[in-house]
Amino acid sequence: MDDTGIKREPVIRISNDRMEAFIMLPTVEEEYHYTVDEVLEAVNRNGVIYGINCETISDMVEKRLMGREVLFAKGKPAVDGADGYFDFYFDSDLNHRPTVKSDGSVDYWSVHSVEVVKKGQTIANYCEPVAGEDGIDVLGRVIAAKKGKGLPPLVGRGFDKSVDGLTYTAAIDGKIERHKNRIIILPILEINGDVDVGTGNIDFVGDVVIHGSVKTGARIRAAKSITIDGVCEGCVLEAGNDLILRNGMIGMGKARIIVKGNLFAKFMEYTDVEVDGFVEADSAINCNVVSNDKVIFNGGHASIVGGKVYGCAGIEVQNLGNDAFIKTEVHVGVHKKIKIKIAELEKLVDQKQMLLNNINAGIKQIEQMMGSAADGMNLEEKKLALVRAKIEKTAELTEDKEELERLKGIVERSTGATVQVLEHVYPNVEVCINNSKLVTKEEFDKIEFKEKDKAVVMLSMK
Repeated sequence: MDDTGIKREPVIRISNDRMEAFIMLPTVEEEYHYTVDEVLEAVNRNGVIYGINCETISDMVEKRLMGREVLFAKGKPAVDGADGYFDFYFDSDLNHRPTVKSDGSVDYWSVHSVEVVKKGQTIANYCEPVAGEDGIDVLGRVIAAKKGKGLPPLVGRGFDKSVDGLTYTAAIDGKIERHKNRIIILPILEINGDVDVGTGNIDFVGDVVIHGSVKTGARIRAAKSITIDGVCEGCVLEAGNDLILRNGMIGMGKARIIVKGNLFAKFMEYTDVEVDGFVEADSAINCNVVSNDKVIFNGGHASIVGGKVYGCAGIEVQNLGNDAFIKTEVHVGVHKKIKIKIAELEKLVDQKQMLLNNINAGIKQIEQMMGSAADGMNLEEKKLALVRAKIEKTAELTEDKEELERLKGIVERSTGATVQVLEHVYPNVEVCINNSKLVTKEEFDKIEFKEKDKAVVMLSMK
């Protein structure tokens, strides 16, 4: 208060985040006035020391801006740093299933299970972290910025790293795979033309990609996946992973397909097929197909005509049989071969476990004798022979147990398996579910075959 009783103390308000400060000059009579020093003293008493705009304060005093708040100080916000990151220059999100087009047909060219890179190709760049910049509020307090964090370098094999550690390039031609910060480039066999008897059989430890066709009599074996762009004719194909036939197989009764992964095919004719995974195709004509998962024929007018098709986990097909009433057999559920194999393996596992127990008992007995026997050398040799036998039988037993678990998994997948016909099922189609069988005598639309009370029944899906 001055002598006249009029309050002349400037009012300072600081925002909750302390990043802005406002000043309000109380209204006074015309003969009274504020000075810049007087206002700055009030500012100082309120602790505002950073970001002060003296020009704004001078302007308020000179123009007598009273009775309203004016922003006069601003803090500097912290600028958070950015974490380091990798830019990858290859597709690591592969499409492992074909896409269905708007017309209902299936595009097998959309299946992309192998990403190939060339030697010297840049596969990744590392963008280093940004440190960030601390801020400060109007009271002069430091606002710590979030510091950018770095990433560990990529690990794996098949690539080189630049001296500065920022650029990664492929060291070989091959298939590239990424799992988090691990990159592996593996050899791949890529053939731009056709494969025939003249080319010779192919037996490769990695993935095989053939951009042409595979002719009659050729044999291709790959430890990983096989992708064939052209038509296959009367050949033998063995894949340790997936098999992709973008233009199908004309088997001519000579073709055989063995797949440890999944099978994708445009069509199959007169071909024997064994697949550990699922099967997706447009059609199968007079084929013998065994899948330890599901069999799906759902593109456009996809069909199974003639032959025998077994899908452990079920079969889904647009059309089953044809109007010529060709005998067509489909089976789902537990295949009798699997039941026989499980029984054989269970017996074998018991026998090997008993033998292993006897070996362990023999080793223990020899160890007890070695302390008191005079002929220690002879006992040591016997013990060594038993230890070798133990290692060998343990490995065999582990392998048999793993195979037994795999087969039991197939049995588990077969529970509740059905045959779904999304369009037409024709006469002379034999449907088997586990040990039950039904033969169609007439044509039906949209039918699901299920097992009920140890018999196959038909249920409408309309």
